[in-house]
Amino acid sequence: MLHIEYRATDAKGYSSEIYDYSAQVRPGYVEFQAHKDHVRAVAFSPDGKWLATAGKDGRLQIWDWSLRSQSHDVRASDRSLHCLAWTPDGRRVILGDEAGAVQSYSLDTERLRELGRHEESVWPMSLSPDGRYLASGSRDGIIHVRQLDKPQHPTRLQGHTWVITGLGSYVHQGQTHLVSVSYDKTLRIWNLGNGKVVLTQDKYPLLFRGLSVAPNVPLAVSGTRDGTLQVWNLENGEVIRLLVGHKGGIACVAVHSEGRYALSTSYDNTVRLWDLKRGKEIQRFEFASPIVAADFSPDGLFVALGDQEGKVRVQYIYHLVR
Repeated sequence: MLHIEYRATDAKGYSSEIYDYSAQVRPGYVEFQAHKDHVRAVAFSPDGKWLATAGKDGRLQIWDWSLRSQSHDVRASDRSLHCLAWTPDGRRVILGDEAGAVQSYSLDTERLRELGRHEESVWPMSLSPDGRYLASGSRDGIIHVRQLDKPQHPTRLQGHTWVITGLGSYVHQGQTHLVSVSYDKTLRIWNLGNGKVVLTQDKYPLLFRGLSVAPNVPLAVSGTRDGTLQVWNLENGEVIRLLVGHKGGIACVAVHSEGRYALSTSYDNTVRLWDLKRGKEIQRFEFASPIVAADFSPDGLFVALGDQEGKVRVQYIYHLVR
């Protein structure tokens, strides 16, 4: 069991008291072995109490981050898990896997429930901020949108012609929208209320490799194969800023809920923290292997990072962004 308590030392970092040596601790972060193989996704619950990780080993791990201890270890699939998302109440985790299954795991009943299936593997997924709509994207370019209280009959959003590589939901002027990016080099914005395309942007010939959307601000950040990041104004579907610095393709992108900061991970073995207002890199972290999953904690104190060797690092960043 992982059980670590943090104690503040100064404005620049944290020291640690270690109650169990199953984790490696350094000033400013804690690192532990979560999976036997690639970490595919990491996500904090909306209240910051839980940290969920999904792996190529088919396991869902849920850590009680308030106690720094492991709480749930679930064999969710015989195939690789690809993505996960928390419901707004923080009591369920939605999972997508290589076989095309979309499942829900309840912390209360400790049971899995299948919500539906794609014909091909599920890549990204996104829950709307109010928890009403669940969108999942597949390798075949089709997006399924389910109402979470009656998931058996999804709406199929068709328009992309290749793999869906990023999804994100936001609310603007009372309407819930979904943003999708694909290897077909397009970005699309959908109205989830009627399932129709609001905007298609194809003038940027970009091979997208990730997307993150600020839930209450019409802003998104995407990453591409050439290592650049695009900051989007979702009101008009235009790129308002490019973030340049990575020397390898982008692996994943995370935007803080307030829409001011973004985190990018790359196959150049670096993680970079960006100030979106200024378009500047704040901090760079270097690793021995690529970080392929990332998420901000809701309070902005930490970021969770997952690598290709099954390790998860939770990095303290508040001193960088306050």
